[in-house]
Amino acid sequence: MELDSYNMLIDSCPEVPVEGITRTDLTEEELKKYPTEVPDIIKDYSTEEEIEKYKNVQVLIRTHREFLMSELESRGYSFEDLQSVGEYSVVQGTTVIGLKQGLSSEQEKIKTAILESIEVGREHFSPGAYATTSLTYSRDELDTKQFKLASELSNEISKISGVGSCNLADAFELRVWKTLTEDELEWVNNQTEMKLAITLSEPSELTGYVTDLKEDDKMLVDHTWFSNRPESVEVGDRVHLLYTSVAESFPAQSHAKEPEILKDVKPDGAELHASEAIKQSLSTVDSSEPLNVLHADYDQESDEWTIELEIGMETTEEVEVTDAK
Repeated sequence: MELDSYNMLIDSCPEVPVEGITRTDLTEEELKKYPTEVPDIIKDYSTEEEIEKYKNVQVLIRTHREFLMSELESRGYSFEDLQSVGEYSVVQGTTVIGLKQGLSSEQEKIKTAILESIEVGREHFSPGAYATTSLTYSRDELDTKQFKLASELSNEISKISGVGSCNLADAFELRVWKTLTEDELEWVNNQTEMKLAITLSEPSELTGYVTDLKEDDKMLVDHTWFSNRPESVEVGDRVHLLYTSVAESFPAQSHAKEPEILKDVKPDGAELHASEAIKQSLSTVDSSEPLNVLHADYDQESDEWTIELEIGMETTEEVEVTDAK
């Protein structure tokens, strides 16, 4: 997308003007101030590369944050107070606090407490442990603007998959799953008071069989509950859809984009359509686990359908269905 002619649209989020530190930047004396033990849960479930990253960066992030919050609380303030006057973030192992300008007298007290806590942290760890930058808005104000903008834009343009934050910047990330037209770009440009970095994320595709329906506009396909189901869809139908994000649960949760019901298959010599055979097979399985159809095959010689079902996360079962209505 060519964005040069739109004054509020940008190609990417602004970079944070801070160069963060890692464990390799510290002296032997400075390293003594950080824990050296790697928690068992990280040892057991992480690769060597992930463990190394934990030691080089994550330990610094966690230790710096805990120290800063302790100092801030000793002055009578909390993380929520910090977000009312600025924003917390990290670059590598450096804690970066963005602070809003033009504060009220009460907010200035919070800002002073934050700056005092940061100074103590720098003296305790190293000068690179903490950094500050200036912001126009606090995190709380950005959250309010982000929610409002996301609602306004998504209601008008279905290609928008979400609005996210740009790290420590007076800008948002506008995520789209399909390229916006010039008219759509012009409309978005005129709606926002914040700079928008537009990122295109190609959606994933899925073709599968519907194995369950909910009253709240959802259909179960491939162990995922998809909202925005086609109005006339039924259990057994084969559908094609696009999707972007997935909420990791079981079954998973997502939103179908451009869902369509595919033509029902009726092989030569068969009396049943594939959807009818699948529906019969599902009714024979006595299980509270979510079901997923892996294959639906018709054998003309035996005049039977073989439906391979995935039951829950670990079990598969082949169900034979006689080709008769």
